[in-house]
Amino acid sequence: MAITVLRNAFLIDCTGKEPVDGAAVVIEGERIKDVIRSGKVGPLKGKITTLDLKGRTLMPGLTDAHVHMCAVEGNITDQHRLLPPSLIVAKAIRRMEQALLQGFTTVRDAGGADYGFREAVAQGIHPGPRMLISGQYLSQTGGHGDKRRRAEWHDPIECCTGMIGIIADGPDEVRKAARETLRHDVDQIKIMASGGAMSPGDELDTTQYTIEEMRAAVEEAEAVGKYVLAHAYSGKAVRAAVKAGVRCIEHGNLIDAQAAQEIKKAGAFLVPTMVTYEAIWREGKSYGIGEHQIQKINMAREKSVEGLGHAYKA
Repeated sequence: MAITVLRNAFLIDCTGKEPVDGAAVVIEGERIKDVIRSGKVGPLKGKITTLDLKGRTLMPGLTDAHVHMCAVEGNITDQHRLLPPSLIVAKAIRRMEQALLQGFTTVRDAGGADYGFREAVAQGIHPGPRMLISGQYLSQTGGHGDKRRRAEWHDPIECCTGMIGIIADGPDEVRKAARETLRHDVDQIKIMASGGAMSPGDELDTTQYTIEEMRAAVEEAEAVGKYVLAHAYSGKAVRAAVKAGVRCIEHGNLIDAQAAQEIKKAGAFLVPTMVTYEAIWREGKSYGIGEHQIQKINMAREKSVEGLGHAYKA
């Protein structure tokens, strides 16, 4: 089996140890065989390829637990109105390649990308990180996933590729939507349990979906060995989601101490996504994001450190 030695690296091994200069890593086939902080590699058998990194940084691949590869425009509320599906796909594929070049070798897509994007990477069709996909997210009427503006009277939007979800109301509709999503070979199911920053018709601190509705999605996911992640901001929304059996809370910027304790008690996880709010607060208007949405972004931004503090203390 071929052996590759990466030598003279500035090593960050992500074990908690301090970075070190002059380290070496031995790779056998596609597996890391040895990490040598001293850089002194002993005798090796077989064909050996040695690469001198000349002090460049070497570290494990990064993981991003919350991405939307199909959110290809700053104003995701309107991208389906402005772009054809083919262009959304092309831009999404480019974003996947950019993520890999930035060092991300695994990403969890929290809504939008279907299994075809995952398979394009897995089959070597296009470079990108390993993808865990959620497909179309589930939302109640008028919820975070409902892209209709308040002056629009047509049925929920069901077209297109990208940031378009399934509108489902009541436990039976949610259960059917979850089954349909699972039929499309998702890795997990995404639901909207509260209002959101980028949606046109709701407020950040509201609750969405009843416990019974969310539990229907959880039951269907668990029946096939998968789980549910929930978009949720407020303490009330987070507590309801956790009570329903949701495994992972996305955002959680407005949580209180009680909600943080409930997350811990349930053995669930929190993905804060804090950097997103800072970036949109600074640059969102230049990308066509509306004033109401910017105001909600700022609320999440201002409360994010406090919310994370509650989670840390729990």
